[in-house]
Amino acid sequence: MMMLALTRDLIGADRDLRQGHWRSVAYEENFRPHRLLAGKTVGIIGYGHIGQSIAALAKAFSMKVIALRRDPSKTSPNVDEIRSPSEMSWLMRTSDFAVVASPLSEETKGSVREAELLELGPDSFLINVGRGPIVDEGALFKALSDRTIAGAAIDVWYQYPDGKGVLRSPSQYDFAALPNVIMTPHHSGQANENFAKRIEDFASNINALADGKALRNQLV
Repeated sequence: MMMLALTRDLIGADRDLRQGHWRSVAYEENFRPHRLLAGKTVGIIGYGHIGQSIAALAKAFSMKVIALRRDPSKTSPNVDEIRSPSEMSWLMRTSDFAVVASPLSEETKGSVREAELLELGPDSFLINVGRGPIVDEGALFKALSDRTIAGAAIDVWYQYPDGKGVLRSPSQYDFAALPNVIMTPHHSGQANENFAKRIEDFASNINALADGKALRNQLV
């Protein structure tokens, strides 16, 4: 969804049409056509179940998929090439879209910095659905402000409200003032079906514990 919205500047086009401005080759002298996803490369940082789902959807759009994972020997039918996390530079310079889908850890915190965003380049986009601090906050704001990268879609942030009904900016930087970023409030997984599956997982693990069987997704 975000890859399509970013390439078409969907939010900007919606805003302009509400004011009577038509972004179309038929009505705008300096119109810039958008790009198709077909043939483009999506680089997935963190190839767990979220990364694998992204890959399957990207393949439906005839995209090339590359990825980083801790064990690159594990293969998948929907990925064209997998490398280890040490190959971040390769992924960034190869990708039209870099998608952060890894968990936050000591190893991943701050792993996308100014140098990596420079590798991504001015024609490519960053999407973060993992955790905010994986991407350096100041470096990302600067890259978007300077157009070092074309744009970003951010669902995970650096500051959160202390409770329900509390207003709080998601960052110390004014991302809201930037026209090339789509901001969402950490809600990409908040679907009814996801909540139902989480309850099923809890119940399954409780039953497994009672029966002395192995637990799923156990942290060690």
